Amino acid sequence: QMQPTYPSITPADVLKHSKPSEGFLCPVDANMFGISFGKFVIRNPQSGDILLCIEPEPGQIPKPIMDDKERTIQYAFPRDFLKIKQIGTSVDFKVGDKEVKNFRMIERHYFMNKLLRSYDFTFGFCIPNS
Repeated sequence: QMQPTYPSITPADVLKHSKPSEGFLCPVDANMFGISFGKFVIRNPQSGDILLCIEPEPGQIPKPIMDDKERTIQYAFPRDFLKIKQIGTSVDFKVGDKEVKNFRMIERHYFMNKLLRSYDFTFGFCIPNS
């Protein structure tokens, strides 16, 4: 069976973006490692307040995302959010049946099409089904 071909998107391509892209840079079926995201949290580290928590229902196992709608997180914060000096974020993810070497995740936060913060993480090795 022939593997589909996808456009080459490099970390350098991602880091060039100064505002959100019009759409996703990679099609959902390019997820050949079965990576799925479970929990995403935004918090105020000074007060400990949880500002946003998106997670599966208890006991629900995160599943690979199947369409672009499932890949999108939309949220609105009250105006007071802009007064918070620091925020903390965390994301839980799972990999599928294949090992993932040098997994790089680039997280970017925008406000009104302006890049506010960029985080760049590299995980040297992700164990299959972890």
